[in-house]
Amino acid sequence: MLLLGFSEGFALPQSCQRAELTVASHPALTPRLLASLWPDTIAMPLLNGTTDALSHLRRLQDFGFRGRCIVLAPPLPDLKLVQNELRSQAYSLRISVLSLDP
Repeated sequence: MLLLGFSEGFALPQSCQRAELTVASHPALTPRLLASLWPDTIAMPLLNGTTDALSHLRRLQDFGFRGRCIVLAPPLPDLKLVQNELRSQAYSLRISVLSLDP
């Protein structure tokens, strides 16, 4: 799994700390990095202050990624609406939007 665009202070739950994970910032995402890791899943925040999930998703699509993308979002009034919008903008990716409890 590739974690994309999370801040340095992001803490993984204990259950995830054993998994094989790679963390990359938005500028570090290149076709070469993606090809060397070729993760089956990439997780990213909906917003992180410097960029948003849509820009990550568009880059992944441009690089030919066809795996699963998980977008982590704060509680939203209509999570399905956000998911449908992201899917319409990055149609070749399998996108799931999950809400994080505060």
